[in-house]
Amino acid sequence: MQALVASGANVNAVRSDGLTALLWAAQRGTYALVAPLVAAGADVEERTSAGHTALLLAASAAVQGHVAGRTVAALLAAGAAVDAADNAGHTALLLAAQAGRASLVPLLASAGADLERRAGAQGGGPTALLAAIGTKTSAGGGGGGDSVPDPGDRKRATVTALIAAGSDANATLREVRAVWSPIAREQLSTATCHFNSAPQADLLISARLCTRR
Repeated sequence: MQALVASGANVNAVRSDGLTALLWAAQRGTYALVAPLVAAGADVEERTSAGHTALLLAASAAVQGHVAGRTVAALLAAGAAVDAADNAGHTALLLAAQAGRASLVPLLASAGADLERRAGAQGGGPTALLAAIGTKTSAGGGGGGDSVPDPGDRKRATVTALIAAGSDANATLREVRAVWSPIAREQLSTATCHFNSAPQADLLISARLCTRR
């Protein structure tokens, strides 16, 4: 890729699969390819047929958290729109929250990501905080991206990161309680949690991600 860039090749050419080189590299979370392409002027707002920009693909790429972070940071530095949404109404923050990628939350939030934006073409879906609670994440470093083996741990870490970034824990708690009825103590997660605030504790417990000791 570096050789092609150095030769003056068109970095925005569309491949046979409908992707530009940058979209292809971002989809795989390959920072080593994303960085030179961005430096060569690759269009960071080019989209796939599903409406994904490079930033959206990077936020959901199945790679280790530090690699995803470098890739996302490079795209943001190049001017990628942090709240760009795909055809289903998902922003990079929503996709990262769904995948349990806690390490991307402060990076996207500091770039101005809308913490309360809802998914869905009409904005009727979950916020990032609700998405972090309600979506299953794949186990293992390759699928989760943040080197946390337990999907529940990734959910807890992502919820905590979103609350720290300023997500409305109280409003989310009301929605969680409206959906999930109270359950017996023995049915709750037995995970030992460190609570930074009362809203965080109430939310994690109500979402069955922690139990009160």
